[in-house]
Amino acid sequence: MTASSDTIIVGGGVIGMALAWRLRARGGAVTVIDAGGPAATRAAAGMLAPSFEKTAGPLAGALYNAGVDSLHRWRGFARDLNIEANVETNAQKIAQAPSTTDEGPRNAIDYRAEGIIGAAFSGEACDRLKRDHDALEKQGAAVRWLDADAARRHEPALADTVQGALLAPDDGQVDPPATLAALQAAFEKRGGRLLRAAKVVRLLTSKGRIEGVRLADRSELFARTVVLAAGVSAAALVPRLSRASARDRGPDGAPALFPVKGDALALAGDGLALQRTIRTEGAYICPKSDGRIVIGASETPHDATLVPDDETIAALREAATGVVPGLAGLREWARWAGLRPATSDRAPIVGPDPEISGLFYALGHFRNGVLLAPLTADILADRIADGALSHWFIPFSIERFDP
Repeated sequence: MTASSDTIIVGGGVIGMALAWRLRARGGAVTVIDAGGPAATRAAAGMLAPSFEKTAGPLAGALYNAGVDSLHRWRGFARDLNIEANVETNAQKIAQAPSTTDEGPRNAIDYRAEGIIGAAFSGEACDRLKRDHDALEKQGAAVRWLDADAARRHEPALADTVQGALLAPDDGQVDPPATLAALQAAFEKRGGRLLRAAKVVRLLTSKGRIEGVRLADRSELFARTVVLAAGVSAAALVPRLSRASARDRGPDGAPALFPVKGDALALAGDGLALQRTIRTEGAYICPKSDGRIVIGASETPHDATLVPDDETIAALREAATGVVPGLAGLREWARWAGLRPATSDRAPIVGPDPEISGLFYALGHFRNGVLLAPLTADILADRIADGALSHWFIPFSIERFDP
């Protein structure tokens, strides 16, 4: 059995669904194929934090600028999605609650632009964080340096041992599973086609152009455009992603695209009041509007297992309790492990394939998938629907991994 679409998107995480929603809004016939595996979106904490997401690679500047651009897009993206999806989840029973900011009610996706605080608890950590603050300030970021007393005034739950903090007032967060559910609902309301538990096993091409995909059940779907947004599983479809040349491999010999396991847990807040997300060198602490407090996250490259490691979870909880003593004794709500799709230079792969016309990539967003979803969706939708070029394609092209 065959079917045709204007665009097929392989991958139903936040990147793929955001693009599908944007394209469907333009009237295109869009099919999303979601294998139903462990999407990185569902395991993410949902921080929108370009001020804290750093890479030491050659694309550090481009990645920071992309994060800032996408953060600014999140306000309108969240407003539109909240209005259009009109859904609630068990984690989000707050649609009628008034918001203290001007982004509207905190409903379906729990978009919160309350800022993020980075806290230091040693002299060395304080020095490093202050250098980060100074560098961000030079780039025009609206960041503030807080001494110990000011840090505790901004976040009374911090331990008395805090020595200084970086406040990024423009950073924020969303609830990733709720965001994904909202995107699916909005996409399907617009008539988009979402194939769940379907696996793509081959790209169909002819004479240098994409024609569609073949599924595991041997059915074939045809389209003028195919976008790979399937995370680490995309490496099985594009050989160059799994066998990058020696110059493109990281110091650990990483291929172009590989998994990074992240363990995390959530505690039941039980009335503990946290003003905003707190980040330290040992853990991040992310309060959600349903009372959960998400604590994460470890990073284990090339580990594709999804069983949380007990020792890692215990270490995360210990580190978080040292930052916020009020976490001690709180009941564990859940623990989990997720797979971040990383590249050897820790920057995403976004844009057209240089050899196969009609094939596009939206891969390798690592820790920044939720943050970069609006920017990635917008620039790819503009290119696919209107042929518009964007300067963001240049640094994040797959061509940097050519052998």
